[in-house]
Amino acid sequence: MNLTKPTKYRGYTYWFTSFKGEYRGYIEAAPKMITPTDETFRTLIQAEVFLHEQIDLACGDPVGYVSTRGFTLIEVLVVIAMVGILSAIAAPSWLAFTNNQRLRAANGKVFSAINEAKSKAKTDKSTVIAEFRQNGDRAEYAIYKNPLGAIWQTLDDVTVSNSLVEIDFRGNTKDVPTTVTVTNGNQKRCTSVITLLGATRQLEGAECP
Repeated sequence: MNLTKPTKYRGYTYWFTSFKGEYRGYIEAAPKMITPTDETFRTLIQAEVFLHEQIDLACGDPVGYVSTRGFTLIEVLVVIAMVGILSAIAAPSWLAFTNNQRLRAANGKVFSAINEAKSKAKTDKSTVIAEFRQNGDRAEYAIYKNPLGAIWQTLDDVTVSNSLVEIDFRGNTKDVPTTVTVTNGNQKRCTSVITLLGATRQLEGAECP
């Protein structure tokens, strides 16, 4: 059996014995009380870390010990509570943000569809229609010359007003103003054709019908 030299740590003296590749620690405390560890260790470093933890506990400073042993139940519960509170605070703002982004994207598609219909009418020298409708819970739009050949595409998860924008071969709009409104919850945006020449504006909130 081999004996290491005594070492001091936070007012305590400790040393180790080794036997057949295993280490056991001993702590000396006043008045000359020597406490051996119940555990044996494969390496001297493991044994020393363990003794330091025990001395930290004896000094009323279990921080180092706890950090190597994991989390207490109270710590876990506190973290869970904090996450729940932060989630409850952030959820409404995040929901409003995602709804607004979805609404913005849908209104962008409406604006693009009207401009595409205008371009197609001028190119093909014919009347082209951009139509928007609510088909059950699906908001849809189509660009066509003949309604029998309409290919309906889905807008994002919004509600759209039933609207029809008719554009002649000069790019002029038949009925003005014509407004297409998309809504999501209590938010809304719209695209309005405001002149016979097909000038359009994108509006939001109270500016939309």
